[in-house]
Amino acid sequence: MEKQKKIGLNAFLLLLGLVPIVVGVIISATMSYSSLKNALIEATESKISAVAENAAGYYGVDWTAWMERGIEAGDEAFIDGCKAEDVEMTIFREEGGQVVRYLSSIRDDSGNRVKGTTTTDEITAACYGKGETVHSDGVMINGKPYYVCYKPIKEGGKIVGMSFAGEPDAKIQKELKSLLTKTVIVSVIVILAFVIIIVVLARMVVGTFKAITDATVRLSEGYINDDIDAQSPLKEFAELIVAAKKLQENLQMIVGNIRQTSGNLSTSVSDTNGLCTSSAEGSSQITTAVAELATASQSMAEAVQDLNENMLEIGNSINTIEDSVKALSASSEVMDEVSNEAKENITAVYESSEKSVNAVNNIASHMDELARAIREVSDATKLISDISSQTNLLSLNASIEAARAGEAGKGFAVVASEISSLANQSDEGVKKIDDVIKRVLDLSNLSMQLTEDIKVTISDEQLKVQSTQDSFMKLKSEIDASIEQIGNIAKDATILAEAKDSAIGSVSDLSAISEENAASTEEVTASIENLSSNITDISVRSDDMASMSETLIGAVSAFKEE
Repeated sequence: MEKQKKIGLNAFLLLLGLVPIVVGVIISATMSYSSLKNALIEATESKISAVAENAAGYYGVDWTAWMERGIEAGDEAFIDGCKAEDVEMTIFREEGGQVVRYLSSIRDDSGNRVKGTTTTDEITAACYGKGETVHSDGVMINGKPYYVCYKPIKEGGKIVGMSFAGEPDAKIQKELKSLLTKTVIVSVIVILAFVIIIVVLARMVVGTFKAITDATVRLSEGYINDDIDAQSPLKEFAELIVAAKKLQENLQMIVGNIRQTSGNLSTSVSDTNGLCTSSAEGSSQITTAVAELATASQSMAEAVQDLNENMLEIGNSINTIEDSVKALSASSEVMDEVSNEAKENITAVYESSEKSVNAVNNIASHMDELARAIREVSDATKLISDISSQTNLLSLNASIEAARAGEAGKGFAVVASEISSLANQSDEGVKKIDDVIKRVLDLSNLSMQLTEDIKVTISDEQLKVQSTQDSFMKLKSEIDASIEQIGNIAKDATILAEAKDSAIGSVSDLSAISEENAASTEEVTASIENLSSNITDISVRSDDMASMSETLIGAVSAFKEE
């Protein structure tokens, strides 16, 4: 496609101002020339009409006497009186039935006066026949065209001849040509004057407009800090210059704000990524701690199961002791056999008691580890809570910067809202974890208390079993004294049965606590998974924000700082 040709503002303004002026001058010159031409023709007609009237009056006063005496020198002097003004005169009279020239100032090429010629039949009929004054142009006389006027000559009210006054057409054309030349010269002078004025004004306008155009081009190329050096006496151009400077100031402010916002956004994204990394590490630590807690809970459950089995064995042993005491009371003859069996049973009980002590110690150790793991989880949740607070602060800052950015910052406002939502979810997750940890700590403390109670009970049991074993060691040598101790053994057996029931109840409670610990561990694990998912989502949104920041920086890079 052919590229459209363009013209400069100077040429456009020159054409815009000159065309109507030229057209107006041409129209005015044409009208003036036409008016002057008509005025010249009317003046010529008036002049030759007056000359013809004067001749008709001069010769009509004494026409008959003049015809009788003939032409005299004075007559020729009168008829030649207007030749100095290039006006020819002629007197027509009737000869032989035709109206012919009788006296004339017109001369032929030989210098002789033109006589005996006629005019046209129409003129003759109108003037000589009807007595009308006849004006005409282009009438050929002696081979030359004339502007003419014919008037009837009357004597006593009767038409006796015609007077003629005529001016050569060449003179009229010469005057008209001179008039046209003068009109053209004046028109050209007027046009030149207007051209000069238009050029001066165009330079004033174009200089200012070019300065504004150059400044606008520099702005479009990104050079927003170049000074706009332009002035104009024209109100509209002065307002345009002020508007251009205001536009430049606004662009400088907008671009500066975008650059600052982009830098702040990039820093915020970097900080957010760091927080996400730290949160991920904290979440990993929490996951590890929870896994250790789950392992500890499992170990505690197994220990509780072992303890339960041991307590059942203790119960069986106590039942055996009760049966033995009853057998001793029923028959002292078989005391020795029973004492041997009791010795074996007591030994078994002592070994079982040692196992119970070891189991209880293991449980206490695991409970300590559980409490320590729970404290680590609490520390991790505090870290996540701090991260959530920092994320909320980051979201608030991003929302503020987005509000400052206006329409261009709507995307940041959405991301900031999402970050705030994720931070709130993280905070809720932390609160849930804190609640679970509190419950676990309470249950753990209760378990530890129960374990201490069991340890005290079993310690008492060991002392009593040891005492019973010592007593049965002396039984063979002091069989008689044994009978007296049977009552005491019965009492001790009763106490041991009560302790057994209490220990079994404590073990059942410890088992329930272990199950609650396991359930709490599952809840903590689920919360940690939710937190990890939120952190991953925050990281993805941070990447999106980083991409937006790079896009902003790339867009603003089109504007030069210098």
